[in-house]
Amino acid sequence: MSHSLPRVWIHGVFGTKYRQPLLKDDIREDLMRHIRVEMEKMGCGVRCINGTPDHIHVLFLLPRNLSLAQVMKSVKGESSRWMNQNKTVLGNFSWQVGYGVFSVSESAVKRVERYI
Repeated sequence: MSHSLPRVWIHGVFGTKYRQPLLKDDIREDLMRHIRVEMEKMGCGVRCINGTPDHIHVLFLLPRNLSLAQVMKSVKGESSRWMNQNKTVLGNFSWQVGYGVFSVSESAVKRVERYI
């Protein structure tokens, strides 16, 4: 096949270490903007991103040249670095080990977007 059209929607979820409520409203807004920019640089089409004080949800298209593990490792690593560089919390910030990812069918994208 000479042309490909992959559309793999992913609902990703990752939390702060020990699920500490470190992502206060003002910090969380800046962090989500930063995550969106970084994901878009990787070629991920971010549909929406939101979160709570202890975790982040993001709905995005997985680019065909990157694995899911590469995207999540990069997003978590870069955003953790950004949080520490900008001294947004006292002490060292880090994400919980691991993440949750769920494939989303095209027909369910709007429903997941509303949930997030």
